[in-house]
Amino acid sequence: MEAGGQVHSSPVVSGGRVFTSAYEVGTFYALDAETGDILWSYDTKAPIHASPAVEGGRVFIGSKDSFFYCLDSATGSLLWRFETGGPVDTSVAVREGVVYFASQDGKVYALDSETGRELWSREIGWEFWSSPVITADGILFIGCNDDNLYALDAGTGEVLGSYPTRGEIYSIPAVAGGMVFVGSSDGNLYAFSGEGQG
Repeated sequence: MEAGGQVHSSPVVSGGRVFTSAYEVGTFYALDAETGDILWSYDTKAPIHASPAVEGGRVFIGSKDSFFYCLDSATGSLLWRFETGGPVDTSVAVREGVVYFASQDGKVYALDSETGRELWSREIGWEFWSSPVITADGILFIGCNDDNLYALDAGTGEVLGSYPTRGEIYSIPAVAGGMVFVGSSDGNLYAFSGEGQG
């Protein structure tokens, strides 16, 4: 498929479909995984840097138009959208009916995946290029352009702790064995205790 522009986001494959986007033109696509045929497309009218998530027949994607979108994965119909105060360049995490992402308005958001209702938002105050991950015990980790890795309570948005590096964090944290691992633009890979204290 010719996307019509650069492809910045990572594709997601689900239900025999490939979900991807074209950066400059702001078009989000669903393709047949076997043939590459375009099944549907949705135009956000702004560049898309974020990677999507697919859960429960819904596709979740952020755009530089400051909106976060929920689309029907079968038809591409808009189910709801949520406006933030800045471009949404981070990818999304989905857990137990809640979608989590961050915006360049300096906030981390949690929305109800069915309705788009805001459950909580937490202002950190700096831009985000990293994306959230959530542990089995409900701690959300995300890197920030203020050089810190943050741990938030996924249920309430409360900041549980922060872990300093010496550079902006663009990478997505990885969690394993009670540790959280993240790369920083200072040239180092960090390993912290994953208990949300810092």
